[in-house]
Amino acid sequence: MQFKFSHPADSKNFWGAYLGDDCPLDEALYYTDPFYAECRAYGRIQNARVKGQIGKREKIAVGCHGYLLLKEKDKRRLEKMGLDLCSDVIDDDLRQALGQDVRIRAIVKDLEVDRRGLNSKNIHETFRRVTRLNYLKIYNNDIRAENFMNCRLVDFGRAWTEPHAILKAMDEVGARTRRRKDRVNFDEMIEDEGIKTTLKALLVPGPEYQLRSRGEPEWANPKLPQS
Repeated sequence: MQFKFSHPADSKNFWGAYLGDDCPLDEALYYTDPFYAECRAYGRIQNARVKGQIGKREKIAVGCHGYLLLKEKDKRRLEKMGLDLCSDVIDDDLRQALGQDVRIRAIVKDLEVDRRGLNSKNIHETFRRVTRLNYLKIYNNDIRAENFMNCRLVDFGRAWTEPHAILKAMDEVGARTRRRKDRVNFDEMIEDEGIKTTLKALLVPGPEYQLRSRGEPEWANPKLPQS
């Protein structure tokens, strides 16, 4: 799964309201770029596994095996395949925010085939996994039927993990609403897909009732590991 380049300036109207218009571009990139979002989410899952918060073989999301920084020949091959990597958004500011490293970034995940889809028999198990992620303070922010394979979330490109600077800057009501978003969208997905179930995701107590995380855990470093 390769990632297109994105420029924080394109979403400054959103993050600027919380981080401030004078926020350094590399910090804004860390909280808005899909690649960083994926790394934070899967880093949190791995950290929880090491701490015994989830089982070593428990799969609460589609499996991830790490990231790759692709070579120029890989980039050319992808472009020949017709993939738009949005390299045209790279200017001097973005290049500096990326530490001068503008190689294409990719994440290696399990290849899964889902022949069942979401239905009344597996919707509770699907929701249980979303809840597990939320209690690890991972908020997917992209709950829809197309983002599930075998009852597990596939894409974390829009995910937030706590501590998160934008979430911290929100007022209490805004932060609570954001933490509830996955459950609100889960109920909407059930309705949109016409799944017959008694499940009401929003009625299930969620992590917004927990105390916020304190400190900066080891996976909170905004810098990419060196290749």
